[in-house]
Amino acid sequence: MANRETKNAYAYFVSNTGYRFISEAKRGNTLKVTIPMPEGGYFYASVGYKRIGKRRGIRKAVNVRNKAGKKLWGKHWNRVRREFNLLSRLPRNLEPVFWTDNTGRRYYISSYCTYESIYDRKQEKHSLKASIDKHGRMGAYAIVKRALLEAYKDNLELMSYMNRNLGAMFL
Repeated sequence: MANRETKNAYAYFVSNTGYRFISEAKRGNTLKVTIPMPEGGYFYASVGYKRIGKRRGIRKAVNVRNKAGKKLWGKHWNRVRREFNLLSRLPRNLEPVFWTDNTGRRYYISSYCTYESIYDRKQEKHSLKASIDKHGRMGAYAIVKRALLEAYKDNLELMSYMNRNLGAMFL
């Protein structure tokens, strides 16, 4: 079967059917639909194609996937389906980390990655450290938090839909 949706994907994301989140079972005449859920975990469904044929079975599995995906992800479904590494690029939360070094200085630190394009694996790692002694606790927190929010500004709506911890919004 020709790769349809996954033709531009890296080998890790290519399925044996050519459709995202749909794979063929190792034995038997079944297609498995596995969709990641926004709050974690997976939605599973299966479509048998022994009587209706493989082509109609794939069409039916695509319909099941699209209906379930639209119900789970809402308006974000097309983006989740289209961007292969979207879910792996998102952080668990957008809270700066409180850190104390060996000398007793206290900092807020944020680390994040930027990508040149949505299909590119090349990432540029960034880190920002703000001193609590110099800026005060709230000032250091606000500096680092603004940098995090600026880095993920395109994904804030999706992350809030996924119930990821966004924390205080300093815009």
